Amino acid sequence: MPMDRRTLVKYLGTVSAAGALAGCINAEETDSGNGDDGNGGDGGNGDEDANGGNGNGDDDGSDTDGEWETLEPEEGVTGSATLWHDRESAEQELLADVVDEFNDQYEPTISLNQVADIDDRTRTAIPAGEGPEGFEWAHDWAGTYWEEGLLSDQSDNLRVDMETFTGDAPNAIEWEGNVVGLPHAAETTSLIYNTELVDEPPETFEELEAIMDEHHDPDGGMYGFTFPIDPYFYSGYAHAYGGFYYDEEADELGLSNEETVEGLEFVVDELYPYMPRDFGYEAQANTFQSGNAPFTINGPWAVGNLGFEYGIAGQPSPPGGEPEPYTGISNIYFASAMDDDEERAAAFRSFAEWFVTNVDVQRRQADELGYIPVHAALADADETGDDVSGFMTDIERGRAMPQGPKMDAVWDPLGEEFEEAINGNKSVQEAMDDAEDRIRDNWD
Repeated sequence: MPMDRRTLVKYLGTVSAAGALAGCINAEETDSGNGDDGNGGDGGNGDEDANGGNGNGDDDGSDTDGEWETLEPEEGVTGSATLWHDRESAEQELLADVVDEFNDQYEPTISLNQVADIDDRTRTAIPAGEGPEGFEWAHDWAGTYWEEGLLSDQSDNLRVDMETFTGDAPNAIEWEGNVVGLPHAAETTSLIYNTELVDEPPETFEELEAIMDEHHDPDGGMYGFTFPIDPYFYSGYAHAYGGFYYDEEADELGLSNEETVEGLEFVVDELYPYMPRDFGYEAQANTFQSGNAPFTINGPWAVGNLGFEYGIAGQPSPPGGEPEPYTGISNIYFASAMDDDEERAAAFRSFAEWFVTNVDVQRRQADELGYIPVHAALADADETGDDVSGFMTDIERGRAMPQGPKMDAVWDPLGEEFEEAINGNKSVQEAMDDAEDRIRDNWD
């Protein structure tokens, strides 16, 4: 389906960028003892029982992974609630399995609803009283959604110890002191390569260019490179020379500055010539998934759909620069519907707390989907497989997406004006000047 940044990112208050997300899986920040946690460390569902090996059935109603407790629903919680999400394919299947596991074990019942255009749907359904109790998305919606009255502060009702989460992940679910969700994974975009076409990932642009040249044959259906021309995806190169989209602390736009323009020109001049002309998500992702390109830049949500052997590495550096892609924290948000019905709110809180504290569930997401855990029990990337390790280079050098409402007005003008530059209708400088004018008009 066609996707823009809103339907693609999938998922820190103000989280410091590289340090915040690097901290999300920095083993030095916790003494959790992953190696002997009782789950076997095999990255699967576990096989201790029919419910996926969570080890439920303890006398006290709790489940532990080493020292880490899975928060189970409290006695007497019997309501039902709905979770909206925008996952597809392998991501959706795993979430459905997890929800089924929860429903089979406990009294609260969670209904799962896959929603296309989830941004538009939540913004219309929730105010009309037709929305869910919660939904899944990245941290960058917190400010805008809170200001629009779409979220519920559950800070007085939660049992979760925020020390369960590493680094600054707890800040991902707060806005102006209100706890509006719970975090469960970090993410960014990295270089994914087809190991049938590429022996080792390139570390420099010169190496990347040589491999792109070798495979690029549009007449034969082959391309040297793919990735969606979307502001989230090309943010690594926009930031590579010190540029920025919007500095939330300084309240300053940086699209038109020299450093940002230089990074975006790299995309236009050096990468786009090797890509399919349709630069939308579907065309770019399908080209790589079909084995018709050696490289793509994409995130954890893409790896479950690949039918061949692949590797994940940091994005290759442009000459004289270093990519710093946007990073995010995926949250289970509490919608304002939770303020209207405590029985349904309790049911949804029970699921959200169980989901984010269940180490087996978080390990499955890491091993099967490449999600980067923020649970302290999985803080060591070595415990969660090659996919997580592959994304770590870009997690560590990345920048957290701004979370405040003003950033919401940046994405569309930036994306639309950069497309003008890609299509040759404007220079990158002209396009970014125009994007800033449009953004300031929107702010006014």
